[in-house]
Amino acid sequence: SLVMVKFMNDYRDSGMDPREAIIAGSRIRFRAILLTSLTTFFGVAPLVLETSTHARHLVPLATSVGFGILVATFLLLLVVPALVTVQYRTGEWFARTLGQAGRR
Repeated sequence: SLVMVKFMNDYRDSGMDPREAIIAGSRIRFRAILLTSLTTFFGVAPLVLETSTHARHLVPLATSVGFGILVATFLLLLVVPALVTVQYRTGEWFARTLGQAGRR
């Protein structure tokens, strides 16, 4: 998410409209985030599906890590761009408000 926000900020600083910068940054990082998350999930999937008694203590850990990764991925892809949008709009609002207060 930090790299995705950095891409968004770099696009915005280069003069791109904030909305377009968020879309472009999200689109650029989508594949990397999705592939990393899916490979991690599929890496722990054999342990989640393990039925031996030797692995019974590790199955809950692998289950929580695997499904936590999936949930976090979708939150990352949906919530972070929304929060960056709120950040940009709040910053613009403060700049307008403080700019008008400074003129008085």
